Amino acid sequence: LKLRSKPVCSDNPRVWFWVGGGHMSHPVGPRGGQEVLERLSGPTRAGARYAGWDSAILELRVDGFTLELWRFYEAWRVPTEPGQQEGLQGGEAAPGDASFRAPAQPRASVLHREETRVEYAGAFQVHEVPALRLSGFRRSGLNQAYVKQPELQMGGLPTWWSEDGRYFIYFAEEYRHWKVNALRSGGGDGMRAVRPGGLRAGRGFAHSGALGLGPERSTRTAALEALCHAEGWFEVSAGEWEPLQPELSAARAWALELDASSMSSEELLACGEDSSRERRSGGPCRLRGLRFTGATGGRVALFLPAVSGALEEELVFPAQAAGDQTPEDGEAEEDVGPGASGDPDVLLLEPLRESRL
Repeated sequence: LKLRSKPVCSDNPRVWFWVGGGHMSHPVGPRGGQEVLERLSGPTRAGARYAGWDSAILELRVDGFTLELWRFYEAWRVPTEPGQQEGLQGGEAAPGDASFRAPAQPRASVLHREETRVEYAGAFQVHEVPALRLSGFRRSGLNQAYVKQPELQMGGLPTWWSEDGRYFIYFAEEYRHWKVNALRSGGGDGMRAVRPGGLRAGRGFAHSGALGLGPERSTRTAALEALCHAEGWFEVSAGEWEPLQPELSAARAWALELDASSMSSEELLACGEDSSRERRSGGPCRLRGLRFTGATGGRVALFLPAVSGALEEELVFPAQAAGDQTPEDGEAEEDVGPGASGDPDVLLLEPLRESRL
């Protein structure tokens, strides 16, 4: 494939559509064929620990795509030993005691299980998108390529997201410059916290120079120029802003647009002998993946809607960035996690290698 990279700040990238065999053609849709072009699975790498899903399988076919997501949680509640209750006054369990066994009742464990399966199906297309590569920062995680995500806006402008789906660049309207932060699950403050009025509004690991507005220049134009200009950048070092001049260059990236015509889900809840099963279905929606190695092959950062559930309570990694106020003593922190923090759930998927056994 011979594709030319577009200008870093171009708003009109060329659109390509992939129909198997590495050829670029018209949009993929139902055709009655079942040839599999590619299978990817995940989540992979360090982000798997904090992903909202335990398993994801994406299959790209000549006639469209299917995406299967699976999340599973299981725990056993084990009663305490009989001797642990003997010391309690009145023979009553202390608050928070794990024992729920009646006198003379044999010890047993109670199973608690949560299982969720979701499947999306529809058509897909691949097109080239503007990308910006940053390098020269002391924080190594910032040195990646970033792609504009129009559907994830902040300060009235689209955000830009890194190859690993962890870092994002957003427009801090109050300061009139761009800042780089990260998802809560990735060691940052998360999108909701850095929005205007948030507990960490305007925070970040690095920021660009300020916008140079003129009588005939729109905020959008000035903002794009500031993002692509190497002068005026600062990075946090030992809690202080230090000037630096990073290297900014155009990069090649491709967006995988998954236009789901249907969505079905099934959720199973079980606690001891009690259980429930709920099935749901939904209409059209769009999911998006980003690829930096080419229109075909290589890792995909798949962006999913925020998840909810007990998993969110485990994701607590606030960034130690500089430049803004921290919550006052006694002020409640926001809940964290992909859903509560307002962050998208990003899964890294790798191509599945077919077994030759």
